[in-house]
Amino acid sequence: MTKPHGLQRLLRGMMASRSQALVVSDVGMFEFRRQLEYKAAMRGCQVRVADRFFPSMTDWSIVRDAHDAARVLQSAVMPAAIVRTAHDLPNDPRLWAAGFWRWLERPFIGRHLVPAAPYRFDGVAPPLARPAPTLGQRNQEVRSERLGRGAAEREQLEHRRVIAMRAATRA
Repeated sequence: MTKPHGLQRLLRGMMASRSQALVVSDVGMFEFRRQLEYKAAMRGCQVRVADRFFPSMTDWSIVRDAHDAARVLQSAVMPAAIVRTAHDLPNDPRLWAAGFWRWLERPFIGRHLVPAAPYRFDGVAPPLARPAPTLGQRNQEVRSERLGRGAAEREQLEHRRVIAMRAATRA
């Protein structure tokens, strides 16, 4: 136990067996540490407690691909996952396989990627019939069909910049 990384070797050996790994994880780290210190003192050994982010873990993880590291840790019954940025999400094959992404056509923007609804009805995602309207896209429809206003009034409001089809640029 006086050698550096002795506890790591002990834990690695214990975690090699799934049944031992479950027992160690069930005991809880406080009790495990208490027992380890007790037994070390009986044998005249010393237990050194490493910081949570011990350099050996950093050394181990820095030379591995994120997917490989997560797989290895998960196989050792350790919770691990890859943290992704929002920019990386469209490249995730699992999200595509789960039907998370959909292509939509939108005025002024064209074809672009949007996330599907995060819920399912009987295991089926609801259809994405149309995208949300862009700024001013339905002005004419609402003003004429629903409010009964004429084209002349609409043109006057557009000229005065009360309503618009696009976001105004700053002058």
